[in-house]
Amino acid sequence: MTSDEGVWFPQYRNRHWNNKRYSCHTLNERTSYLDEQHVLEAASWYTKDGKPQKDSYTQTYAQQKRGVLVDEEELVGYGEYKVKNFIINLTPEYRVRYVCTDLDRASVSWRDRIHVGWISIAKKDGPVVYIETRNMTPSAEVIQQAVADIRKAGISVVLDRIVQKDCVRPLDPNGYPDSEVSE
Repeated sequence: MTSDEGVWFPQYRNRHWNNKRYSCHTLNERTSYLDEQHVLEAASWYTKDGKPQKDSYTQTYAQQKRGVLVDEEELVGYGEYKVKNFIINLTPEYRVRYVCTDLDRASVSWRDRIHVGWISIAKKDGPVVYIETRNMTPSAEVIQQAVADIRKAGISVVLDRIVQKDCVRPLDPNGYPDSEVSE
């Protein structure tokens, strides 16, 4: 297992009007090989508007160089774009991640923005910054260290806490049990 692999709990992200809709976020990451290229597969589980989502949102990142992961996506009517993840700091307890995209907001219609979700947020309001921990309930000291890393990197953002209490977590790789998830 590499330092990227395993379970991460996003604790904070930069402020956005849409943040309060999402809670109970869990990332399950593992490395694999795709066409002889080393990739990181990230399955994202979360609750939206109080309802656990049955299917994870999955992205596959190729590691271009240490600490930089790139996912190539395609948007109907626009074409290909890249989602870039920069690991600002990685420790055994936490990591600070900076996410941006080369998606040109001016050429994407409002309807298409709904489909690209946080990617449009990244273009409209700037990059997305996450503090993610290995522990679902990290100490205040761990969060303070991560915030200091953000400041040291010269990033100035207001952070919102991601609620991680009273969560229904996935029980297996296929997602949440049908009895606990609304369709």
